[in-house]
Amino acid sequence: MMMFYTVNDHGEFVKQSFFSLEKWEAPQNSYNKENQKIETINYNEDGGIRDRTKFIYDKNKLVEEKNYGNSDTLYINKKFEYWNNLLVKKFEFHSENGILSSASNEITTYEYDARNNLVKEALVYGDEYLDYAYKYNDKNFMTEVYSRSSFPVRETEFTINMRYTYQKFDSNNWTEMYSEDGLSSDRKPNYYFIQREFKY
Repeated sequence: MMMFYTVNDHGEFVKQSFFSLEKWEAPQNSYNKENQKIETINYNEDGGIRDRTKFIYDKNKLVEEKNYGNSDTLYINKKFEYWNNLLVKKFEFHSENGILSSASNEITTYEYDARNNLVKEALVYGDEYLDYAYKYNDKNFMTEVYSRSSFPVRETEFTINMRYTYQKFDSNNWTEMYSEDGLSSDRKPNYYFIQREFKY
């Protein structure tokens, strides 16, 4: 499978298509004067709003994210905590019958190495968990991803392992990803390759 991306005027990678995208096929983003994304709207084919997200910043850090459906009713509110400019916790509050929970429904914690690379991401929701571990090479390129979870069968873990290799002729633009997936029905690993091209 081959995917192509370019960097837009706001420094974000955007997936490319051979055909021009309709409004409903891609998120519509708004930005503030600091070039920070402040709102994302997803539209239906008929032009109506499917959902939208608002982003709130404090001292150039994203501190809150509010998710709405096709109305003005808030259904998910996310709050972010930082330490030494690194994101260390995300709290997610869900709405039920239009009332936002006062206690967080999900908590995600983040850990970093001495080079500020994310090395662990752990999500706890109820009595379920999902965590990821990341490894990097000497150029700080991610080379391995490991995950485990208690979903879908409680008390039974599954794992997903992925390995990335970078072609020598252009490590910035071309990436080969080798994936090993432990979720096959017969519990045997599946193997597949993905190539991605990034244009700067």
